Amino acid sequence: MPQQKWNLGDIRPPERGPSERPTRQRSARTMQDMVARSAPSASQDSMDSEDEYVESEERPTRTRRGFAGRGGKRKTILGAVVLAVLLILGLLTSFFFQGAELTVYPKSKEVTVDAAFTASQNPEANALGYELLSLEETGERAVEATGTEPVEERATGEITISNAFSKEPQRLIKNTRFESKDGLIFKIQESVVIPGYTTEGNEKVPGTATAKVFADGTGDKYNVNPGRLTIPGLKGTPQFESMYAEPKAAMQGGFVGQKLIVEESALKGAKEAIQNDLRAKLSERLRNERPAGFVLYESAARIRFESLPSIDGGESKATIREKAVLEAPLFAEADLARYLAQNTIVDYKGENVKLENSQSLSFTYAATSTEAMAGMEKIDFKLSGNTKMIWTYDTEKLRADVAGTAKEELPSVLLSYQPAIQRATTVMRPFWKQSFPEDPADIKIIEVLEAPK
Repeated sequence: MPQQKWNLGDIRPPERGPSERPTRQRSARTMQDMVARSAPSASQDSMDSEDEYVESEERPTRTRRGFAGRGGKRKTILGAVVLAVLLILGLLTSFFFQGAELTVYPKSKEVTVDAAFTASQNPEANALGYELLSLEETGERAVEATGTEPVEERATGEITISNAFSKEPQRLIKNTRFESKDGLIFKIQESVVIPGYTTEGNEKVPGTATAKVFADGTGDKYNVNPGRLTIPGLKGTPQFESMYAEPKAAMQGGFVGQKLIVEESALKGAKEAIQNDLRAKLSERLRNERPAGFVLYESAARIRFESLPSIDGGESKATIREKAVLEAPLFAEADLARYLAQNTIVDYKGENVKLENSQSLSFTYAATSTEAMAGMEKIDFKLSGNTKMIWTYDTEKLRADVAGTAKEELPSVLLSYQPAIQRATTVMRPFWKQSFPEDPADIKIIEVLEAPK
């Protein structure tokens, strides 16, 4: 049976209901008109298929837009969740890290110092005092000997002298004699002042000072071990039992016999080399062993050298020995600042102050001296330069005073800290807190220096 051929013109679209979209109706009529104007062909079939595709593409396009809309809602919801989580974390952090920061702006003043001063190891009221820092190092070097010679040498050492007799300082002049239990006599090389005793409860604490001594005779019998030394010149007086001394170590150097001879040039070179090494070691110790709470000026340090008896180094060599002693005055930071404020600030009324940088001042002695500082009653020096004076306060007391108080009560609390504290600001955690933490440890104090007005 022959295949029936259909003419596109015989095809009639079905009846459209009233609910059909207008676009589909217009599309169907347009296609019918196109078929009526031309005969069927392969190109027309393709064209008809493409037209249907275009029409069918409208739905997926709308569908993708719908998905896009739902994705936007998801992003909005996700952002809101993240924001809520961050807010909760912030609140939790505030609770776990509660505390307060108190920023304090203390009073300060620029000062210029250029004056001569005097300091004493036993200062009177309103005078400047100092403590003595003493460091020691010994060194040696072997040199070739050219022969031997008979020698007689005295023992030397260092003693600690105690004053349990009087609260007033006691001065001993150069060559004051000290006697061992065996009747051996030693003499101090320089005069020395021994501070008076102090009391701790019912107990008397003797004042002490150190001094170099040398034996009154030669020989190794003077190389005695530490033991109590009396002052024979005080026999028959109340001071005899209350003023005494004891060597810090065994006396040494006493010798009678043959000694190696070293050429003068070799001896001089060896001593200079040893002294340079000792000077470097002491300078390094001075930088590393500065006690806290004290001001130390490197230019105030004095180094003196002492030749120790040489010893036989074997194989025709002599061992040359040298000892170096560094002495430097130490000034308590608070005392030095207060003393300088008294002498440089007109309206200063004795408040507690500190120096922002004590090393900005240069230190020079009024006169050069080779005398051991341990034997000095006072030192004269000059300070010059610019520094900033800062008024101080008790930070621990301030924490305790503001702990648990309302934020608005801070100004009244700070009234008792004037003139040291000019103003202060606070930061509370969490931010809605209106009072300081009850625990002073939760209060952090930050100090900020403003330019002096």
